[in-house]
Amino acid sequence: MTSRLIHAIRKLVIAAGILLAAAPAHAFDAATTHAGLTEQAALASALGRLLAESYGRPLGLYETLTLRLDGARGRRIATRLAKLDQSGGYAPERLPTAKTGADSALVDGGRLPAIGWLIAGSVAEEVPGQGGRNHFYDPVRGRGLDQGGFLDGLGLRIAGVDSGGGARGVFTGASFDGTGRPSIDWLLADDNDFSLARFLDARERATAATAPADRERALAEALLAAGALLHVVEDAADPAHVRNDYRVAMGENGARLERLIAARYGRLGLPPAAGPADPLVHLADAIHTADGGGLADRTARRFFSDGTLPGSDAPYPEPQAQAGPAALGYVAGDGVAHLLAWRRDDHGKVRFAIDERCLTDYAAAILPEAQRSALSALAHLFRGRLRASEGAIHNGDLALAAGRIDLLTEDEKGVRRVVATRDLTGAKPGERLLGLPEGLPAGKLAVLFRGRDGNGEPIVIGTDLPR
Repeated sequence: MTSRLIHAIRKLVIAAGILLAAAPAHAFDAATTHAGLTEQAALASALGRLLAESYGRPLGLYETLTLRLDGARGRRIATRLAKLDQSGGYAPERLPTAKTGADSALVDGGRLPAIGWLIAGSVAEEVPGQGGRNHFYDPVRGRGLDQGGFLDGLGLRIAGVDSGGGARGVFTGASFDGTGRPSIDWLLADDNDFSLARFLDARERATAATAPADRERALAEALLAAGALLHVVEDAADPAHVRNDYRVAMGENGARLERLIAARYGRLGLPPAAGPADPLVHLADAIHTADGGGLADRTARRFFSDGTLPGSDAPYPEPQAQAGPAALGYVAGDGVAHLLAWRRDDHGKVRFAIDERCLTDYAAAILPEAQRSALSALAHLFRGRLRASEGAIHNGDLALAAGRIDLLTEDEKGVRRVVATRDLTGAKPGERLLGLPEGLPAGKLAVLFRGRDGNGEPIVIGTDLPR
């Protein structure tokens, strides 16, 4: 048998192995781990109070919202949501008037509680599966997934791999070549249906849309996008995602850590956040900051992955691992008693491994960090407040930069229109922004700011005002 033939057979064996290993997940399982992380972040946040106070949704997180989308993007999102597991509680309920068909539920109307839309976005972020290729960020090299030449140009095309419709699978539906865009770029990408810009557009319409039904749909859409953005942040807690290790940790070894987390914790058993939300300057800071404070930075420093063990020539100087004099044992790490297992062979050569005990410790340490970062990202997305007092609109506790503020009235049918507007060059916390005109018609008022905050980050703040 020629060496070329042997090499070709080896490539096919690796590909087959990945196919067989694909069922649970190639990363944190979207249907259990991501759903649970996002749900807990919502429950621990002030989002429910915001929905009640700023959007007139008295049930907060449990207010039922209907979503309809049209156009090509709407059809893409509808197709993605149609693949979600109905038993998980985060697949939209089809309206009685909705047509039948795989991709029609959302286009014709679907409904969920507010928290359900958030979770649905988190799960749908990996449907179809190739979206996960853009969830990697290597803070040492400043790159996304970069294992080009994976299978030496054979590529990996695994279409329709699924284990029950719950968004479990590998990178499906496209030729996967072992590369992807950095996750911090994916948050902002124009071709990301759930990008930060999509979230901001929907949040603006949730206050400014003329008809009440359109405002409701926009609010559901904003929550859907927010859940997807949280998913991208949460993946930075996975060592393979921040140490450029799809080939070994996920491809060859079948995502052992991610499988263990899904089996051990499920959706409801995840540990709480490691602390309160951290203030973020930019959304991407949840993943990476220049001073190494992002989730990807912390994960890369503290943990190994199967393909980046000591001696692998991976460019990660930390954490340091030093075997003891005995024949076997464990190396402790930052916050984990079992960072690596080591064994010395008959020739005195030390081999390191991540065994089941290490994986268990990794899971217990990284999940609270993922939860805290998701909470931080959610607080950042819905930051900022506006209030009415003394006949004027005042800024909350967040400094604002340039933007525009609109005052809207709402009639007895719920129809809104802009009655006053002002361009701002900036505003300090608590500063007066806009006076209330005399002779306003009876009914509700709403106010909307769209522009940038004091850090230069794009922001939308919408608030229903009491009369």
